[in-house]
Amino acid sequence: MPSSYAAAAAGSSSRKPNRTSIAASTPRPPAPSPSPAPAPPAVNPSIISDSDPSSYSSSSADEADLTASDSATASVVSAYLSVAGEGADFSKVGIFLSSAARRRSPPCLICFDPIRPSDPVWSCSSSCFAILHLPCIQSWAHQSASGAAVPCPTWGCPKCRFAYPKSETPSSYVCFCSKTVDPAPDPWILPHSCGDVCGRSLDVNLNSGCEHTCLLLCHPGPCPPCPAVVPNARCFCGAHREPRRCAHQRYSCGGKCNKRLSCGLHRCPVDCHDGPCPQCAVRGSHKCECGETMEEKLCFERIFQCKRECGGMLDCGKHRCERGCHGGKCGECPLRGRRTCPCGKKDYPRLECDAEAATCGSTCEKVLGCGRHRCPERCHRGPCDETCRLVITKACRCGGLKKEVPCYQELTCERKCQRSRNCGRHACKRRCCAGDCPPCSETCDRKLRCGNHKCLSPCHRGVCSPCPLMKTISCACGKTCFEVPCGTEKNQKPPKCSKKCSIPRLCRHKLECRPHKCHYGACPPCKLTSGKNFLVATRVKKENYQIAPICAQKYVTLVNTRCACSTLKQEWLCQDVLKEYRKSGRDPKEVPKSQFGVGLLACGEDCKKKLKALDSELHLRKSQENKSPAVEVVNVPKRRKRRDRGQEVKISKFQEVKTYALRVLLIILLSIIVAAGLYLLWKGIFWLSDWMNEMEVQRARQRHPRGAML
Repeated sequence: MPSSYAAAAAGSSSRKPNRTSIAASTPRPPAPSPSPAPAPPAVNPSIISDSDPSSYSSSSADEADLTASDSATASVVSAYLSVAGEGADFSKVGIFLSSAARRRSPPCLICFDPIRPSDPVWSCSSSCFAILHLPCIQSWAHQSASGAAVPCPTWGCPKCRFAYPKSETPSSYVCFCSKTVDPAPDPWILPHSCGDVCGRSLDVNLNSGCEHTCLLLCHPGPCPPCPAVVPNARCFCGAHREPRRCAHQRYSCGGKCNKRLSCGLHRCPVDCHDGPCPQCAVRGSHKCECGETMEEKLCFERIFQCKRECGGMLDCGKHRCERGCHGGKCGECPLRGRRTCPCGKKDYPRLECDAEAATCGSTCEKVLGCGRHRCPERCHRGPCDETCRLVITKACRCGGLKKEVPCYQELTCERKCQRSRNCGRHACKRRCCAGDCPPCSETCDRKLRCGNHKCLSPCHRGVCSPCPLMKTISCACGKTCFEVPCGTEKNQKPPKCSKKCSIPRLCRHKLECRPHKCHYGACPPCKLTSGKNFLVATRVKKENYQIAPICAQKYVTLVNTRCACSTLKQEWLCQDVLKEYRKSGRDPKEVPKSQFGVGLLACGEDCKKKLKALDSELHLRKSQENKSPAVEVVNVPKRRKRRDRGQEVKISKFQEVKTYALRVLLIILLSIIVAAGLYLLWKGIFWLSDWMNEMEVQRARQRHPRGAML
């Protein structure tokens, strides 16, 4: 380890504040540093990516909070910057530190509740470094691993879907560097941090050769690149050496690799590179393995086989080689050695290789293709029949049907499986299912926690994954924005924008008014007065009027004034209306709202002529009404009063006789109809009785024909 790196590590550990001694003193000063460390690189607030956790913070932060975050971040990274210098790659770590120093973390992606500094949390230290509530991630891991029909050995991070084994389910609250269990909240260090040196290994790639550890204090997010300097760092090809940072000690020198390739004949023509060299691509004419064919091939394809058969003589001298193109000798004859009959029960030890072995005559008994029965034929040459035709009792896959069928035939029934699939919501409905129901192929389509979208994953058990989409929250001008998880945009305040407000002024003091920052809502009123100050009456509580000087072009109040007969109408300034009321000795506060401004104008000639015309017309109308006598209407029936409408009307004797006669005739008619009906019914009964007697006589004659003849 370089001396500077070791000194920085020792200095960072010595600068760790003693909590006991510092807690006893009041007030508690910030941790001293041996040398002023430069602040981390600033992040542009107007352009923030979706992976930026600081973008989830509220826009109501004040300037003191920002200053505190810079000092806290500088104290955490002071040891690192003393070794790496100002030009170190600190962009990713600075974002996480800035968010943590402001005491504002992004909301939990599972429950959407804000993460407070005193809440136990879990961080995805393997991939995305997202911070979640510890109880939420424990419930998530349990449901992911045991929610399906078949238990899953892994569970995934809700944000990056990195797979963790079931054994790594978080069981306790630890700091970011995993050294301290249940770290106590301390206002002088980062939330969820132990305040000690991180000490995590910086060897991200196993082949980088870095053996150093992180110099930062316990921090969220990824560790920065290793800042140590390697004096003689070799390039990938090993031909060049130069001092480089430990995180970038493996580099390309830009020259030719010149390593010997796998062919052993040529060298690598590619520039200095990482990893194995490519295959040799030098073209040339090469022979096949048997040496009969010459073809143009690449160097790494120089060993190949042609399509012709070998045809060489085996060592027995009686048979030829049936293999394809190959190198070397053809080998021994496969027919030499132990010879048996086709079924393998009888041996022929002295049989020549060119002589054919005779059959033994016994049953073959080789295992057939079904794997359960043996061949029932006699010893024979060639393969046995693959179709086993032995009739056996088979059961279908689901076990609901049994039947005698040939062994080779598969038996299935038409019954549909009613078991639930792995989602627990839909039935399998596969015909003759053996119990291995396939995963559910339908879409979940349940509403996510964000309330805006639906789950597009296959139907599953347990809670759906958080919504992966992000929502953009911007200021009024749209130049400053940040992204938050979908569903949390309602609880977020717009960001503070340092740009000037672009809304033009309505008054004439466009150049004189003091500029203000971007904002939502109406601009503040103009506080400058114009050349001519108008006194405008504004309505306040309890019908009171208050006179205030206001800019001439933004607030001007006009009042409609009328004459006593409301014939004339003019628009006066409110100031003039108030003066006129005061001249006449009336208090403006006592004037009703509907009569405000009425009677201030004097009636003119038009008003007098109108009044005279109305008086003359009214006098003429009254005189005509007095002179006209009342005309009596003769022979017009009067309408009955409403109280007399319900009384009975007198009926004459003729109408009474007529009504009585109609009633008697109706009774007589009904009596005739009833009598005729009874007579017809009586005749019908007798006719039916005679018909039945006649039928009985005919039946008796058919039974005893001789008696009928006598």
